[in-house]
Amino acid sequence: MNLARVDEYVEGSEPDRVYLTEVAQGALKELVVGDWLHVEQVEDEVWWMRVGDMRVTVKTPRNGLPEVDVERGFYDMVQGDTKSIEGSDSPQGAMGRDDGSGRDGEE
Repeated sequence: MNLARVDEYVEGSEPDRVYLTEVAQGALKELVVGDWLHVEQVEDEVWWMRVGDMRVTVKTPRNGLPEVDVERGFYDMVQGDTKSIEGSDSPQGAMGRDDGSGRDGEE
């Protein structure tokens, strides 16, 4: 694969081409790998991604946790599994887990 650093969008790039767009101060603006991965900052606190058949939007507020929206099958047929972990192994589940201290996960 070729890697090219460019200052603006590369029109008509080949499907196997890899390129990124850089803005001032070394911040990543855009990354494209073939036709299956595309990451782009679309607003100050909003990122958009294509990963295979999936569209991902990430909102990154300065004071708070990122908000992630995922849409499967947006660009192509769904390939692979989709899982949402909200049980005892997830961070949300661990917050309420009884660690034996009698505090039920509280600090």
